[in-house]
Amino acid sequence: MRLREEGIGPETVVGGAAGAGRAASSPAPAPIHQQRRRRGEARRNRAATRRVAIVIPARDEAATIATVVRGLTELPAGTFTDLIVVDDGSRDRTGDLARDAGAIVVTHDRHRGKGNALRAGFAAALERGADVVVTLDADLQHDPAELPRLLAAARSGGLDLLVGYRRDRIRQSPPQNLLVNWLMSLLLAATSGARLRDSQCGYRVHASWLLRSMRLRTGAFDTETEVILEARRLGARIGEAPVRTIYIPGRKSWIRPTIDSLRFFRVLLDR
Repeated sequence: MRLREEGIGPETVVGGAAGAGRAASSPAPAPIHQQRRRRGEARRNRAATRRVAIVIPARDEAATIATVVRGLTELPAGTFTDLIVVDDGSRDRTGDLARDAGAIVVTHDRHRGKGNALRAGFAAALERGADVVVTLDADLQHDPAELPRLLAAARSGGLDLLVGYRRDRIRQSPPQNLLVNWLMSLLLAATSGARLRDSQCGYRVHASWLLRSMRLRTGAFDTETEVILEARRLGARIGEAPVRTIYIPGRKSWIRPTIDSLRFFRVLLDR
């Protein structure tokens, strides 16, 4: 199901006789304000029945994963239906802590890379009937409280893929991450036309039809670039929205600038 709203035509009133002793006339349409109210009610009813799954890839994030999961479970009821953490071969208690906090946990017996963790999470979400899949990181970089706003932005914009952009990343992000992000965003724009300010941001909203249609082949950090390229290939509507960034001093980054940059180049060349 796409995130974009399909229009609902004006409803007509099925009338009886126009009055005693007169022939029935063609029923008049409902007043404009009633038509708008009914369309709004129909949209809200569809929103209430859609399934939103959250996927969080995690590796050795015992220090933060429970806080992230609890932050999501404290959102208003009905914000999402499934919360899935993919424990990517952690050597600490990441999986146990996520489960104790209320998440469904998919476990990799060894480290397979962020991309493979995302793909496992996508598969689990789609198996559970998700209409929309949201991804965010396990290290508390992304604020769980912003999820409702991102979902609303994707719906109002009619987007199939919404990518967050971190407003304060230049001030807070590690220099090597900034370099990789800037380079990939520039190359993506030049080669695919996908003009995104923060192409490597993991806070995203995906339509399920898009995930089902993608042919993903990567398994590391390059998967997030491949998702954008696949969305372009499939003709999806792509947009972005600002997100708050929470950087914890001394936090380790798993990105390896040289190796991961080469992987990004390979993804672009393969397309």
